[in-house]
Amino acid sequence: MAKLLRILMVDDSPSDVGLIARHIERAGYDVRYERADRAETLKSALARQTWDVVLCDYTMPGFSGADAMDIVRSCGHDMPLIFVSGTMGEDVAVEAMKAGAHDYVVKGNLKRLVPAIERELGEAQVRRQKRQAEQAMHESEHKYRQLFECLSDAAFLFDVASRRIIDTNPQAEKMLGQTRGEIVGTRFGSTPQLASLGKILDQRTTTVRHEGRAWHEAEITRKDRSVAPVHMDLTPIILHGKELMLALVRDVTERKQLEEQLRQSQKMEAVGRLAGGVAHDFNNLLAVIRGNAELILGAGESLDAKTGDHLRQVIAASERAGGLTRQLLSLSRKQVLHSQLVDLNDVIGNLVMMLRHIIGEDVQLQCKFLKPLPPVQADVGMVEQVLLNLAINARDAMPQGGQLTLCTSTESIGPEYVELNPQARPGEYACLTVSDTGCGIPPGIMPRIFEPFFTTKAEGKGTGLGLATAYGIIHQHRGWISVGSEVGKGTVFRVYLPLADRPEPKEGEPVVGEPVRGGTETILLVEDEPSVRMLVHHILEPHGYTVLEASSGVAALKIWPENRERIDLVLTDMVMPDGMTGRELVARLHAEKADLPAIYMSGYGADVVGKEFELKEGVNFLQKPCSPQKLVRAVRDCLNQRP
Repeated sequence: MAKLLRILMVDDSPSDVGLIARHIERAGYDVRYERADRAETLKSALARQTWDVVLCDYTMPGFSGADAMDIVRSCGHDMPLIFVSGTMGEDVAVEAMKAGAHDYVVKGNLKRLVPAIERELGEAQVRRQKRQAEQAMHESEHKYRQLFECLSDAAFLFDVASRRIIDTNPQAEKMLGQTRGEIVGTRFGSTPQLASLGKILDQRTTTVRHEGRAWHEAEITRKDRSVAPVHMDLTPIILHGKELMLALVRDVTERKQLEEQLRQSQKMEAVGRLAGGVAHDFNNLLAVIRGNAELILGAGESLDAKTGDHLRQVIAASERAGGLTRQLLSLSRKQVLHSQLVDLNDVIGNLVMMLRHIIGEDVQLQCKFLKPLPPVQADVGMVEQVLLNLAINARDAMPQGGQLTLCTSTESIGPEYVELNPQARPGEYACLTVSDTGCGIPPGIMPRIFEPFFTTKAEGKGTGLGLATAYGIIHQHRGWISVGSEVGKGTVFRVYLPLADRPEPKEGEPVVGEPVRGGTETILLVEDEPSVRMLVHHILEPHGYTVLEASSGVAALKIWPENRERIDLVLTDMVMPDGMTGRELVARLHAEKADLPAIYMSGYGADVVGKEFELKEGVNFLQKPCSPQKLVRAVRDCLNQRP
């Protein structure tokens, strides 16, 4: 099949045009042509369609080949223009070629015409392909530039051989605090800002060449001398035969802070579990020491005064030790909460006089209250303990005097805050701010301030449990503490407590009978610690009670069937071996005897049995260690409340 060839003939002679067309057809082409002999017809033909080649006579009446060439060039199409003329001299032809013609052929010798057309068509095709490639490259570079400029990471494109930066983006300017002009052209490692990145390149370039990619973490120094941790991702690029490297650098300051907060939270959680376990075992030992001492003292008519004094010292020491374990339980968030609606303004107001005595005359106390302040659901005693601990800490930070400021406010916590503070939760909170003008906390110490037994005070000046206890108490209240400090300028603690969802009636104090009375009922005692079980037995039996002992929930269920009717109350530890808790045991017993009274004991606290179950100290819960009188009174009161 003949190849189609569209020719625009610019000639005043129709016969010459026909002759030229037939000559080209004999070479195997399907020629479609149109003749134009004036400027207007030429322009019209060029506007109507695209032609493969223009064959133009040079000399025409009222219209020259040079004019035609100018019109063809101005149309914007790259098509070969070959002069085919009978009167065109060699000098004129050379000038025409210089002006833009692609070739010339004499009409009397057309054998050069077809090869010239084919050659020029081939070169035109090469030019079009080159233009298309250049256009594609331009579009690609434009897309690359847009992508490069919009990257959220700082981007550095550099020549591997010279180590010079050849391009960068706005994020790099922002990260380093320098303009693009200051960055481009510099060598990696030649400035303080790029020193650490240069070291990474020295270490990782070989890895990138072999593996195709590498990453590293380091620090950069900004123009203002501030330092930021960064993550650098290196990718090799070959461009125009040059070995380039693209370095994407991301500021990971925020990520590092979150990781540190998470590590701190996990550390505190682990320390809390350890503290809770220690306190539980310690409380069992204290229960035995104190209980036996009180039993001996209570039955000691024959004791001499000196022995009685010794026993009372043992009891007092166990009481102080019990206070220490309560701090550990607060740290582990396993202390029993006596929750009620609390106005933080009232809590602070009731402590003002005491705080003034504690902080001394050289520290000014200033209170700023938001009124009215929505209530929170909290244990007043524990909140007071937090406030006292923070005030004492502030006083110790101002040995030369200063100002302690207590403020209350409300804050709405949203998702953005929670992203930066993993301990926080969205919602409405009351905020207690305790700020001082003291020495401040050095950055190196800040991550450890809530660790138990960590203190910067002189020996004998503190236990290191103040802030740890405050931390545990507030977290048990579903809140958190944030800290801000600057050395030499002071410290600000912000305590967040969730606002109460709905008003709840205040709990009344349990009724305490005047005498400690006993009874004749039968009590099922379930306790895995033999010494504690023996002590409780020895306390209850002299008061007339019959005591059935079991070392675990499983053992209690074996005793139950034969004694179901005679058992009037179950007194059980909450955490026991054999896979059954005191709560689960009582649930099993209630399935058969729904009105069976139960009292729980623990060296832990209330939350080990679940938040859905309400425990009240002295009513249906006894915190170890407790006095024999409190134990007997709780048993009697619980039995008296039976239907």
